[in-house]
Order: sequence, then C-alpha cells, then structure tokens
Amino acid sequence: MSHDAETVNDATVMGIPIGRLGLLPRVLMSGACGFIAFFIAFLFGIIGFVIYDSATGHSMANLNRAYLDVGAPAGILVLLASLLFLLGGWVRQRMMASR
Repeated sequence: MSHDAETVNDATVMGIPIGRLGLLPRVLMSGACGFIAFFIAFLFGIIGFVIYDSATGHSMANLNRAYLDVGAPAGILVLLASLLFLLGGWVRQRMMASR
C-alpha cells in the first residue's frame, strides 16, 4: 500500500476514523448531521421568536415560521455540506484503492 492510500484510510474528523467507512455509513452519518442541525436550528428559531414576541409585544402565534425559515434551511444546508464532504472522501478513497 502506498503512502497516499494509507493517508486516505487514516483520515479522521475530531478523532473519529472516517477513512475506512463505506458508502452507506457515510450517507447515514450525513443524514444524522442534517437531522441534528435541523432540530438545533428549530429550537433556536422558536426561542428567537419567543424573545421577539416578548420584546415587541407583537404576538406571532404561528411558529411555522421557525420551521420553514430557520430549521428546514439549516438542516438541508448541513445535510448537503456533510454529504459533499463525506462522499468526496469516499470517492477519493475509491480512487486511491484502484491505483
């Protein structure tokens, strides 16, 4: 095995070895990242709307805005970014293995 292939297989993100993962675990990990980001952004969107309501005295009883304008775009953005990163690593791993 060459030095480049060893480097790809030893790739880590925050200590987690992702260099040896297959396609399905990478897709599942990116889905989990998007899922977590959606709920964190949704939580902060609701908290932001509650603070806005209490500060202005203007009632925004419809919290669908927190879902549609904050949570969903953040979740989709993180999902796409993590898919790009993880699948890029998988493609690089496959290209190094074929050499």
